[in-house]
Amino acid sequence: MLTEELKNKLTETLAICDLHHQRMMFAYENILRYFPLTEINFGQISPIELALFD
Repeated sequence: MLTEELKNKLTETLAICDLHHQRMMFAYENILRYFPLTEINFGQISPIELALFD
């Protein structure tokens, strides 16, 4: 059986993973229209959108 400390750590880790997933999905949804990425549409990416690629 898991100790209370381990349960808390797992809960905290899952919360961090969930936040990361939300942020990745936000970025994905905002850059999806540029795929497949070409030289032409690469030149149309704003600096903010380019940051989402990172």
